[in-house]
Amino acid sequence: MPVSGDTLLRMIRAAGFEPPQAPRVVGIDDWAWRKGQRYGTITCDLERNRVLDLLPDRNADKVASWLERHPGIEVIARDRAGVYAEGARALRPMQRGRVRGARPEASGRGQWYERT
Repeated sequence: MPVSGDTLLRMIRAAGFEPPQAPRVVGIDDWAWRKGQRYGTITCDLERNRVLDLLPDRNADKVASWLERHPGIEVIARDRAGVYAEGARALRPMQRGRVRGARPEASGRGQWYERT
């Protein structure tokens, strides 16, 4: 069904726009731009199940600058890769807490998480 540009603009304006809420709980992990050759960093809002950003590489400085632009973040969920821990520590001192039952290890202990 063909639609003119003016009609699209009118529909977009009528729909309204709700600005996204600042993320509070984020997940940071690596992902493959091209498997086996080039990897980047993906950040997700874990409360709303949405991808927030794709960073071009796995770099602690870029993760720290991304976190700096999002000051409302309270919890960072990550794997054990040191790059993401370094990025969080570069921005703020780390506080540690335990989460039981989130994804228990073989020993039965809960996973660690970092609170920024």
